[in-house]
Amino acid sequence: MKKWLGTQASINIAKVLSIQELMNSTPRHYYDEHGVVGPFIDNEVGILNVYALAHHFRESGIVYEEDCPITEEQIFLDESTTTEGCERIIPSICDVHSIYDYIADYGGEDGVSMFHQELEYQLREGGPLSIQFEVYPSYYTTQGNLYNPSNSELEFIPLGGHYVIATALGTLDGFLALECQDTLLENKYFIFNDFPTKYAM
Repeated sequence: MKKWLGTQASINIAKVLSIQELMNSTPRHYYDEHGVVGPFIDNEVGILNVYALAHHFRESGIVYEEDCPITEEQIFLDESTTTEGCERIIPSICDVHSIYDYIADYGGEDGVSMFHQELEYQLREGGPLSIQFEVYPSYYTTQGNLYNPSNSELEFIPLGGHYVIATALGTLDGFLALECQDTLLENKYFIFNDFPTKYAM
């Protein structure tokens, strides 16, 4: 994000990009019949497919949050707001890195390690990143701002993917952790074990 902002002289970095407008403008075949995001299937249709979102973002861009505020029911489409005539921000770069691609190319442990090393590098050198990770039931009941799913949770299928903005990397109680901004929980820390699974820059 920092590299992109640095190449866009006219962008106002004090403003926030609209998540709602991205959902509203994404082609409808990425949604189910109820206008709700579908289950995540890697490399297939569904708005939780970060590859499809990155492609749409590069093609269509986005407006500022003030031009299309997020609705209370974030998972539903809101077609009541038009962004026609609003300034659109179209990124010159929006690359996707997936832990599954790294595992396929380099094997299990090596792939995970290389993915995490690349994420650390991009975060330190390039600035904030959009992160996708698996959400387990404890995410919505966690007290405080530290999320670290238990080993028993990690053995089960997650509820789905969730997106946050990673802003910093450091240690917390001896663990490598990401500091993130979230629409559900304003500031949160994530123990850096087997997630995030994807990030975009």
